[in-house]
Amino acid sequence: MTKAKQLHGCFVLHTPACNAGLADGLVTESKPILAQVENEYGYCGSDADYIRHLLRTAKAALGDDVIFYTTDPPSLAEAGSLPGDELYT
Repeated sequence: MTKAKQLHGCFVLHTPACNAGLADGLVTESKPILAQVENEYGYCGSDADYIRHLLRTAKAALGDDVIFYTTDPPSLAEAGSLPGDELYT
């Protein structure tokens, strides 16, 4: 697994700023907003703390009115997301 795709210093430090930049351009106007937290992470890792960090920082920047999800094929969905209903996959 590459260090960029885990709970690792450099990448983790920049995720809040990236999410804040996204929030500046968001207009909800009663329309559902979808935000992808990670893309096909199941192929390269299964670190729930990493995914949870991305979800926390995205929620902090974008708010609770956003539907957060990850994208993985069915065979890797468990590795690339979080258990239960914390995050859609």
